[in-house]
Amino acid sequence: TACGRQYLRPFHVTSNSSYHHHGTPRSCASKRCKGAGLKDTIVYFGEKLRDADLDRARAESARADLAVFLGSSLKVLQHYKFIWEGTG
Repeated sequence: TACGRQYLRPFHVTSNSSYHHHGTPRSCASKRCKGAGLKDTIVYFGEKLRDADLDRARAESARADLAVFLGSSLKVLQHYKFIWEGTG
């Protein structure tokens, strides 16, 4: 949202989103946003991570002793070489 507010959702949202279409039926409650629509943060196969998320992933992976990847074929992760650095 324009105001930077984030909403946690206690329900499934993928029925309303798809590859490159992340709008939801919900809107921001902030007066500053004037009812602007909310978007989900799901990354579908073939989509790129946002730079801010990728930067955080790099920083966190550099500090981690162990990485566990759930729900992935690991083919996507081959693109992110920093994940595999220092393994062996």
